[in-house]
Amino acid sequence: RAPHFAGGWLKASLPQLGTLYSAELWLWNGMPPDARMMTGVLFSRGGDALSIGGTSRGQGRLVLSSAGDAAEGRTELPLRQWRRVTLVRDAAALRVYLDGKLEAQVAAAAPPAPDFYFGASAAGESSFEGRLDEMAVWGRALSAREISGRP
Repeated sequence: RAPHFAGGWLKASLPQLGTLYSAELWLWNGMPPDARMMTGVLFSRGGDALSIGGTSRGQGRLVLSSAGDAAEGRTELPLRQWRRVTLVRDAAALRVYLDGKLEAQVAAAAPPAPDFYFGASAAGESSFEGRLDEMAVWGRALSAREISGRP
């Protein structure tokens, strides 16, 4: 059983993590991508954010951003299907993988804040409506090989 997010979010404070980290989760989106300007924020930490786009940009696809710089994923996420997402911050680069494959990347901005938010932005905006499961945070940048599961 995975928690269902509908207006709430999960906050984790990890002040020891710097500019090298990875965050992984499984998502199940319950919000149609044409219902809001931003379908929902999956993860945020300071200026780093991972969302599902809505009517304003990236409709139905992952949107990766760092302090204003943003990139849209190529794959449209179907409603009510489980997908694995991995975000990697490797000092000056921010990348997102969907089901083990690189989906988007942007240049990372200033060092991130200590607090991680799952299911909304730090201000509680653009809350995610759906399920998040098996959320994990690593204090290092996972390699593409580790994310894809290749030996």
